[in-house]
Amino acid sequence: MMRGNMRSFGADSVLSVTLILVLSAARAFAQPQRGLVPGFFIFGDSLVDNGNNNRLVTLARANYRPYGIDFPQGSTMNQQVANFGMTVEEMRRFFRGDNNALTSYLSKCIFYSGMGSNDYLNNYFMSDFYSTNHDYTPNAFASVLLQDYTRQLTQLYALGARKVIVTAIGQIGCIPYQLARYNGTNSRCNEKINSAISLFNSGLLKLVQNFNNGGLPGAKFVYLDSYKSSNACFEL
Repeated sequence: MMRGNMRSFGADSVLSVTLILVLSAARAFAQPQRGLVPGFFIFGDSLVDNGNNNRLVTLARANYRPYGIDFPQGSTMNQQVANFGMTVEEMRRFFRGDNNALTSYLSKCIFYSGMGSNDYLNNYFMSDFYSTNHDYTPNAFASVLLQDYTRQLTQLYALGARKVIVTAIGQIGCIPYQLARYNGTNSRCNEKINSAISLFNSGLLKLVQNFNNGGLPGAKFVYLDSYKSSNACFEL
């Protein structure tokens, strides 16, 4: 039951805000003359992924279409990156082995990646089912996630990604699902969850800055601050 002073919103609102932000960020990559990019590759968790989770131990369900079209057994970021690697090999045949042409094509495409929400929502803060919350402090957990994410984004770079939008985790401590489970103060949000997420987001911003400052030469990363931009969703 939502608290009386809360404004309710659903997944559609969150996705709408995210879509607007993604389109705005994409404009920064648009080619000046044509205003178009040749391809848009999307990686991420359940906010964007068409996989299902039928074989994962979770109370959340995604066992209906369109979920499962791309990844019938469920997917992880590692699987998505591996799948993209196979896609690049297929594209190489399309370009008849012309690696320069393929590299040029991919360098003009936009890559979007949004990860981390499920790691917190359906793992770290589900202590009845997972021990992660007891095994890691919030700082340590954020570091583990960022270490994996660094490797995965670097793999995408090695496969040809040069224009990459990376989104922060939104304020999932304010969503109705979490508030229904939260027995705290009269605060609009569960700040314990949001504080943990802020640690990840802060590290992610530094990661993006490192990539742009020579960590991944020739690449341009845009940090999409969906945490700050979602403030309006939770205002009274």
